[in-house]
Amino acid sequence: MKLSAGRKTLLAGLIATVCSTIASNVLAAPTSVVSGNEKPNVLLVIMDDLGTGQLDFTLNNLDKKVLSQRSVPVRYQGDLDKMIDAAQRAMPNVAQLAQNGVKMTNAFVAHPVCGPSRAGIYTGRYPTSFGTYS
Repeated sequence: MKLSAGRKTLLAGLIATVCSTIASNVLAAPTSVVSGNEKPNVLLVIMDDLGTGQLDFTLNNLDKKVLSQRSVPVRYQGDLDKMIDAAQRAMPNVAQLAQNGVKMTNAFVAHPVCGPSRAGIYTGRYPTSFGTYS
């Protein structure tokens, strides 16, 4: 079906009007069930240089047999049971937060080095966009 230039313009205008109406309705819709006076509680915990078993809430996923076969630098070697006991006693509040909250254990970062990666998290931009490479 061939359309004249005037009909194409009319059809394009009609489609644009329908799309903008739908978009404005979607954007005007309420985005959450939180009331106007209530603010959501969001706590972002960023930790660096954590070893295996240093957080209490990850201990039930450890396999001691597999860990004992891994090559570990001398400064991190030690009795695994003592390390697990220390992790359980060290941060009870962090463990309680993890039990009562949402754990996001499968995350990705925008840069392999911690400094630019943190800067990306804090700013919401790619680390290369503000010149941080290492």
